[in-house]
Amino acid sequence: MLYLTENRKYENLVDPSTFIPRFSNKLLKGAHNKQVVETATHIIASMKSNWMQIGRKPSGICGAALYTAALSHGGSDPPSFQRAEKERMEEKASTEENDKQQNSDESSTLSDLDDGELDCYFRNPKEVHLVEIIFDHENPGYDEKEAAALNACNNASNLFEASKAAAAKSRKDKRQQRAEEEKNAPPPATAMEAVDSMVKRKKFPDTNCDYLEELLDTSAQKASKRLKTETVMEKNKEEHEIVENEQDEEDYAA
Repeated sequence: MLYLTENRKYENLVDPSTFIPRFSNKLLKGAHNKQVVETATHIIASMKSNWMQIGRKPSGICGAALYTAALSHGGSDPPSFQRAEKERMEEKASTEENDKQQNSDESSTLSDLDDGELDCYFRNPKEVHLVEIIFDHENPGYDEKEAAALNACNNASNLFEASKAAAAKSRKDKRQQRAEEEKNAPPPATAMEAVDSMVKRKKFPDTNCDYLEELLDTSAQKASKRLKTETVMEKNKEEHEIVENEQDEEDYAA
């Protein structure tokens, strides 16, 4: 088959379906060969209709279709895979059986001994005492060091618990003292005192107290300053109006 491209060059088209019978005859030897070929052909036709074969090699499309078709017809476990899987399972079972047998032999070693033989493997009280003497001679002061380490650990733990309890008691006393002070404190005389008390109680670190004080300041000095500012603004406004009237009269006379 030939087709005409935009640059007017002819190229041979290769249909992946032509590879299906040859590949299936070499790869598949079962009774489902015909069914696999038909399914693979339908898959390739579906890929063509959905434009899924554009840009892909024909051999790759053929391999994907055959693989999918073989899986759909029960080809996931071929005979070679089944034989290898069977050998692997037999080897695993044999290894587990050998390990179990070895563990059983080791566990039954002591059960085969009589009481006389068992006494040879264990120390009597005299031997135990001799071992203790030898250990004390080779490790002088071992008991004292162990006791000192244990005491140091206990002292550190007790100190930590005591400091923790003292810190908790200190926080509790501070809370009680603060609550008592707030309870006995007189009511705020001004709005600024109320705001300042609330800021200190809630612990707002980013509050601009100076701005709040200026905003809530209702003293006589601020009132007189505001009155003076308003008077100056009114005076400037009157002067500006007089100048504008004079300019209008000059323009009218001219």
